[in-house]
Amino acid sequence: MFMRPIVRISMVLVTEVACAASPRYCGVVQAALPTRTLIVTVSTSCEAMVPAYCQGRFGFRVTGDGAFLVGPEPNGRSVSGHLRDAESRALRSAAAQVLAGVSASLSVECNIRPEIPGVGESVEVSANDRTVVLRGSGGRLGRGCAPGDATADARLFRLVDRLMRRYYPDPF
Repeated sequence: MFMRPIVRISMVLVTEVACAASPRYCGVVQAALPTRTLIVTVSTSCEAMVPAYCQGRFGFRVTGDGAFLVGPEPNGRSVSGHLRDAESRALRSAAAQVLAGVSASLSVECNIRPEIPGVGESVEVSANDRTVVLRGSGGRLGRGCAPGDATADARLFRLVDRLMRRYYPDPF
């Protein structure tokens, strides 16, 4: 759907004001994220492992409607499917909370050094001109890597890691 920039900015401002003015309605406003614009991507690095056994090495991407794509790996193979409805709803809700924690039309990236060199995980969530990149490893958000609401950021990081481990083939 095409929206003029002024209308889009107005809608974002209304959302932000509604959440700030009345937190009890914030979840209702956040749940209104259009599912087709939400994209969550996970990528991992496992320096000392054979790439086929490093879950997330070739990427795990989920859209707001629950469709996911694993890969492609270097030879072009990929795996696609759909999350369960409850998983998709949980992902949309968690992503909306993380995105609500950053200013409108802003991209935020957490740049921390991995606790174990060569081992790490990044989760990028984007929708409606907002992007947040979180970093950590093994489903745990890295210390000092909460650009918005620390609880919401950690919850999303854990959830996306769990989904990636469920649907990413091992080995791939």
